[in-house]
Amino acid sequence: MNSKAKFLLVLFLTISQTVQLNAKSREIRWVDYKTALRRKINVDTKELRSEISSGKWEVLGKVNVDPLALKDLPEGFENSYFHTANDSHIYFTIFGTGQVYEFVPNTTTLRRIDQTYYRGYNFGSIPFVRKGKLYSAGGYGFWHYSNVLTAYNFDKAEWEAVIPQNEGPEVINEYGFNGYSSKEDVFYSGASTDENLFSDLKRFRIKQFFKYDFKNQQWTELGSINEELLARNSREIYWNGTYFIQWALNKLYIIDPVANEIYIYKNNERFFVTNKEYFSKGDTIYNYWSDDNGGLEYFSVKEYLKNAEYLGPFYSRETPLLHYLLIFCIMCAAAGSFWLYKRNIGNAREGYFDPSEEKLLLALMKRHTKGGLNSQQVNDVLMLHTKSFDNQRRVRVNVINKINQKMTHHYKITEAILRSTSAEDKRLSIYKLDPEAYQRLKEYFK
Repeated sequence: MNSKAKFLLVLFLTISQTVQLNAKSREIRWVDYKTALRRKINVDTKELRSEISSGKWEVLGKVNVDPLALKDLPEGFENSYFHTANDSHIYFTIFGTGQVYEFVPNTTTLRRIDQTYYRGYNFGSIPFVRKGKLYSAGGYGFWHYSNVLTAYNFDKAEWEAVIPQNEGPEVINEYGFNGYSSKEDVFYSGASTDENLFSDLKRFRIKQFFKYDFKNQQWTELGSINEELLARNSREIYWNGTYFIQWALNKLYIIDPVANEIYIYKNNERFFVTNKEYFSKGDTIYNYWSDDNGGLEYFSVKEYLKNAEYLGPFYSRETPLLHYLLIFCIMCAAAGSFWLYKRNIGNAREGYFDPSEEKLLLALMKRHTKGGLNSQQVNDVLMLHTKSFDNQRRVRVNVINKINQKMTHHYKITEAILRSTSAEDKRLSIYKLDPEAYQRLKEYFK
């Protein structure tokens, strides 16, 4: 089957799965953390079902729930879920309603714990848990996208707004790079979709990437997101707590916002497509398909990274014109200072190392604590393998002598590269850096 036929088949399956999802019964869904298999509660029949293997389900029994607790659930809904540390309780939030439910697996008891009255403001929001507290960021409602950050107050049984100290992204929703990092204790947001309120309702993406630091309650704009990631054909994004994963048919983007790096994993033998039902356990990401047909896919991020190519920075800061002017002034001042320095004390570049000398010095620094380099290894660093034995020795000695002369001139170190005879092979010489020279060179190459 050629690539085009594969793509059409995947597209057909994706559309058919979407139709099935839209037609299914009202269900609260989650993934069991221990088994990575799905579970669901049918709110109409009160049945609790468990996936025993991919696509195969069994009824575990009835759920204990007050029917009045479910009366405000809409005809069609989606939920998020949060496991507690010991998995004794699972919390569900219903998108667009603000409703919060608590499920106790040991007693199979489901109850609504919120007293939310206002609703309809957070469809497609970003739910997350921070230090045992439920949060929701942004979403859609009342004919516009928002950037509001809210937290659920268990004591008051209501959602409360989190008030930042400064302005952050214009909108936050499910279409962008959004997620909470428990390690950094920050919430990342960027590339969410916004739309104008004119007759065409044209949509566009916010290019800026932000982080919200919970410690100082401030947003920081990190820069503009790499244009390749904003392409229309690569919009499925998942945050696993460390990396953003972006599906794009025959390739997968793995994005590290802390290191500001994008890696791309390519595989022309398969298509990377999703059903927007994900789960992370450790380093593994699970991607689930239909309830009946199964189709579970999973992969290790670390394993993919081993065979991925570095693409470039995730975001870059755009420098305003005023900053360019300031940089130009600083460069002019530095050039003037440098000219004065040259005039007073002579040519500061005299005695600096040429490329071959720097290459040898870096190799010696790398082997400083490992016994240094023997004469053959020095020849390899200087690429002397095509020369005769006598020429190799002559070039090697000349390079080392020049380095020692320059180190004497600049740092007053008379013998920066020390030479001794190998204890294993008397025909070979061993070259090592003087300890003081090593420290000075670390500063030079900084």
